[in-house]
Amino acid sequence: MGGCGDGGADAGPELPDRQAEAQRWQAVERARDQCMEDEGFPATVYDDGGRSFQGAGTLGQEELLALLDSCAEQAGGLPDSRPALDVEKEVLYDLEVDAYNCLVAHDFEPEPPTTREQFVATFDMAHHWTAHARRGASYLPADECPRPTLADITW
Repeated sequence: MGGCGDGGADAGPELPDRQAEAQRWQAVERARDQCMEDEGFPATVYDDGGRSFQGAGTLGQEELLALLDSCAEQAGGLPDSRPALDVEKEVLYDLEVDAYNCLVAHDFEPEPPTTREQFVATFDMAHHWTAHARRGASYLPADECPRPTLADITW
């Protein structure tokens, strides 16, 4: 028979549903935070999404990690996440540059953007450029200019 093909040979990789992924993570984090509070360690959630648990300093590191794991399991376990694809990193770079311009317009002084190529190449490293990150300081406020995430990408 003729060579019609399946029509999907050039479709590229399947793009993950980052909105659904973010919702799953948020649900687990809320349930884990509630579990930690029930155990006597209320959570403080920071602008960058990080957390601290009041009174957790009284626990040893292994004991704290075991409690966090137990709370995550009670919440249904940590969801799977696919690593960001380069095409997603490129779009996220544009969103970060938009956030940078917003911060500048609101009289903040964020670190200037890297190149798109450097952003993509360093994205998976612990310290890569974001509009809200500052060297040696906490993140810039996200009130007026929200921090972009992979879940903000629409196709």
